[in-house]
This record gives sequence, C-alpha cells and structure tokens, in this order.
Amino acid sequence: YCVVPRLRGPEVSRAMPAIAAEVERLAGSGIREVTLLGQKISKVVAGVHYLVNVNVFQLNLKTGKMVISAFGPITALLYDAQKRGALNLGDTAIGKELAKRATVKDLSFSFRTGDSLLYYTPSVTSAESEDGSATFGYSALWDKYVKNIESPAVEHVHLITQSVFEFSNYSPLKEDVILVKI
Repeated sequence: YCVVPRLRGPEVSRAMPAIAAEVERLAGSGIREVTLLGQKISKVVAGVHYLVNVNVFQLNLKTGKMVISAFGPITALLYDAQKRGALNLGDTAIGKELAKRATVKDLSFSFRTGDSLLYYTPSVTSAESEDGSATFGYSALWDKYVKNIESPAVEHVHLITQSVFEFSNYSPLKEDVILVKI
C-alpha cells in the first residue's frame, strides 16, 4: 500500500532544459534551495514486498552546500574541480551503509564552481545490449562521465543517453533511464 501515486498523480517525464529553466526562475525569484528527488518503486516478484530507493539532493544556491539524504544506494557521481577527480558517492563509507537499506543518512559537502554531480537511475548501468548478452555497466557510465566532464550539463546528459541507446542498438529498454547533471 502506497499513497504517493494518489497524492502526486501519475509519473510525468520532463525534459532537462525545462527543469534547468525552472531552477533558474526559482533562483531569480529568491529561492535559495532546490531539492531534486529520484524515486524508484518496483514490485518484488517473490512476495508482497517493495524495493524503494530514495535519493534527495538539496543544493543551497547561496552557500554551495550540497546535502544528499538517502535510503538505499546513492546512484550519483561527483566531480571535484579543485581536485580534478571524480568519485562514486555509492562507494563512500556512507554510500555503502545506505546500500544495506538499514538507515536513512545525510551526506553533505561543499559544491563549488566547476564541480559536477550526475544522478542516474540503476537502469542506466543495467541497460542491455539488443541480444541481452551484456549490460552497459558502471564502467561505461564512469568513462562517459569523466571523459566528457567539461561538457555543459544538457550536452553531457545527451552524450551519455546516446551512448546507452547506441549500446542497446536502440532496442526498447526494460526501465526508464533518468540522468540529471548539476
């Protein structure tokens, strides 16, 4: 039993430029914090159980502080421009603890000019080749993220999405692919 679909209505896909424009409009009107939410709910066939991943990203536009609250795995990659290096937030100590689904925790850090965060749904790495013999995988995602880190957000997301669809030879994917780059 879940009331969320009744309260929020049916799921709606929105184009990244529309989301970016809304964030810019909100920032221009004085809003100092924007929260992005990624949620996946899927029925587990073996019983009446549900698998829920919730990642809430809050970026304070004035201070640059990023807080991620999560239950379940954090599926996000972070590029630190000062250190000129990338990090899988799911591989951090907190990320590994969250993957066990035993707790809800916050991960906070400074988000500076030039930094980049890529949130992705697990469907990106689990996208299958047309014949089902291989998956796109984490390595390919990491490679596309790091290789194109200097690209503008919309272009970067398009490049990764294009790579996923080329990998699958444009065959239908089992789940929606969601990518958000900040």
